[in-house]
Amino acid sequence: MMNIYSIILAAGSSSRMGTHKQLLKLGEQTILEHVINLTITIEFSKIIAVIGNEKDRVRNQIFIDEPRFIWSVNEEYNKGQSTSIKTGIRTIGEEYVNVMIFLGDLPFIKKETAGRIYRAGLSELAGNTNPFIIQPVYKGMPGHPVFFGNMPNKYFDLLEGDKGAKVLMKSISSHIKIGVDDEGILFDIDTPKDYFEAKQMMKNEKQ
Repeated sequence: MMNIYSIILAAGSSSRMGTHKQLLKLGEQTILEHVINLTITIEFSKIIAVIGNEKDRVRNQIFIDEPRFIWSVNEEYNKGQSTSIKTGIRTIGEEYVNVMIFLGDLPFIKKETAGRIYRAGLSELAGNTNPFIIQPVYKGMPGHPVFFGNMPNKYFDLLEGDKGAKVLMKSISSHIKIGVDDEGILFDIDTPKDYFEAKQMMKNEKQ
């Protein structure tokens, strides 16, 4: 069976939050733990969390008991999200990559959404040898996680700055969008206001 990897981007400086947002608590877990634990429910070959800002603090506060999980450090995280994607791809180290990219500040993605994107990627890989992208869409808005299939490693070298994989996504003609009923694919926690809303959402889910 071919390898499919998960990369979680969690290296940023959290400048808009004013503190390291991935370590903020939502219920019993940190924001980043919610994302990691989501990926663990899927049959990825390996799960790579890319960290940079306060990397030692992150590793000291979050312990993941899962043999597929590893930390990967991006020392150039202040040069933008693209450097974290490249770090994750280098950690995979394969010429052709099948990978789902998650953001470390989107803790409300439903398990069924992530599973659906994974299964769609698996199905596409069975009959397609060309590069392709699969992305969930909520009310016309594309979100995460994004599946990159049959992707030459060198394609990720095109990425620069803080635009993430947008340049790469525009260059691949096979871009499959899947409609989902999941606002969590869009809700990233960037500011104190976002964090307040997230805590309210977590409270409402428990009621």
